[in-house]
Amino acid sequence: MPDASVDATLNALVTAGFGVAGQKCMAFITIIFVGDLTPWEDKLVERVKALKVNAGTEPDTDLGPLISKQAKEHTCRLIQSSIERCKITA
Repeated sequence: MPDASVDATLNALVTAGFGVAGQKCMAFITIIFVGDLTPWEDKLVERVKALKVNAGTEPDTDLGPLISKQAKEHTCRLIQSSIERCKITA
């Protein structure tokens, strides 16, 4: 929505997409923006890039490892599929 709180919305998107290392059934698959996407896109990418990936037992870790090699391969396939199928409409 045009009057949405940018910070609150970005926090919710990052949590929804990357909480529990993205390994939950409630992780988002689609985001619908109303209005200009540009300011949101840059800020969302910035927040995702700022996530700290490390062992889940380490302090300040935002995103831990996947449970197995198969889970990693599956996640990589999902990412590649998303890149190939992503459509930004205006």
